[in-house]
Amino acid sequence: MKIFILSIIALSVFYLGYLISLFFLKQYQIYNELVKFCELLINQIKFSKNPVKKIVSENINAFNSDLKSILNDYFINENKKVKSVYLLNSDEEQILNFFNSVGKLDLNGEICNIENNKAVLNLKLKEKEQNNLKYGPLSKKLGALLGILLFIIFV
Repeated sequence: MKIFILSIIALSVFYLGYLISLFFLKQYQIYNELVKFCELLINQIKFSKNPVKKIVSENINAFNSDLKSILNDYFINENKKVKSVYLLNSDEEQILNFFNSVGKLDLNGEICNIENNKAVLNLKLKEKEQNNLKYGPLSKKLGALLGILLFIIFV
């Protein structure tokens, strides 16, 4: 019985390491999708001159579920909040500022605004990619090592 309980604890610690690595992966994926969203906005605004809400509603299924829920809450449901369990508060504020600035200017100003925000998001994307590559595998390995260590110590 003792070994069974220790095995459950060790697996739980390993799973915790996996969840931490998933956190970094999801952050990277959200920013990658945001950059794609900027490209889509630029193309749609340049060529079809559609409003942002229409662009989002027509293309919302092109994004992963995390960004889809953020876009749906902000643009379609007009919740005007950015919430995700995978984003830090500073990331949520940055994305909220970007969303608040979209759709407020004339055609050329809007395109310049989105391109500037895209450049900032690309910098954050590189940061999130480095964090994912650095901390993602590390957290899985630490979870496995801590699980094994706890198992060995208590047996």
